[in-house]
Parts: sequence; C-alpha cells; structure tokens
Amino acid sequence: MTEKTQNSTEKIAEEPGSESKLKSIARETKGLINDLKDWVDLRVKLLQIEVEERIEAAASKIISLLLVAVLGVFAGLMFLIAIAEALSLWLGHPSFGYIIVGVVMAGLAFLLNRSRPRFGRGEEQKSIQTEPVAQLSEVAGKENETPKQIDPNQMNHA
Repeated sequence: MTEKTQNSTEKIAEEPGSESKLKSIARETKGLINDLKDWVDLRVKLLQIEVEERIEAAASKIISLLLVAVLGVFAGLMFLIAIAEALSLWLGHPSFGYIIVGVVMAGLAFLLNRSRPRFGRGEEQKSIQTEPVAQLSEVAGKENETPKQIDPNQMNHA
C-alpha cells in the first residue's frame, strides 16, 4: 500500500502545473490565516473601544453627579445661613438664629444616626434575604394545621 501512495504522490508531482496548484493552495491558506488574524485583531480593538466608551460614560455620569452634589451642598448651606440670619433678626440677637439652626441640624444628625437608614442596594439585599425566611415562617405556621382530606369521588376524571 505504501508503494501506491508513493506512486500517486510522484504522479501528482510529475503532473504539469501541480506545483503551481500546491503553491496557490498554500498561498490561499496563508491568506486565510492572515485574514483570520486581522479579523481577531479588529475584534479585540473593537472590544477595547467599547470598554473605553463604557468607562467614559460611567466617568461622565459620576462627574455629573458629583457636580450636582457639590452645588446642592452649597445651596443647602446658603439656605441654612439665610434661615439663621432671618431667625437672628426675628429674635433680636445675632447668634440665636445660628444656635437654633445648629441645634436642629444636630438633632437631625442624631435621629439619622439612631435610625441607621440603609441607602442603595443594601435595602434590596435585605429584602431579598428576608423573603425566603418569611415564606418559611408562613409554612412553619401552617405546619400545625391538619391536612385536608381529598375525596376521590369529588375529583374530576377527564
């Protein structure tokens, strides 16, 4: 059998134009491999660009929120100063308004600290974790009930 394989290989090599066919197949294969490499490189570059765009969008959003927060803090401070000034004029002493506003703000800070509100995802996480517990509690509460008896005559036979 090896003689037949060798003979057929020799015949292909002896045929006119067979070498050019092999060269063209090799050239086309190299071209396909190069095209595949280029395609993979372009896909990687596209992925990098998409990631950069997402990062830029997130950074832009964060910067916008920080700017709004800073402006909001300054607006709140100006409003509190205005309230303190108005109370000072109304009470007739220059520091009473500031003292009252300070005491109210300290009281609000104390109440917020005591209540320990959860902002953001913490609250969602808590409700997700307690739902199964609540369901189990309901099932455990029904555990003491006697099961209902099913009458086979009342079942609908289809």
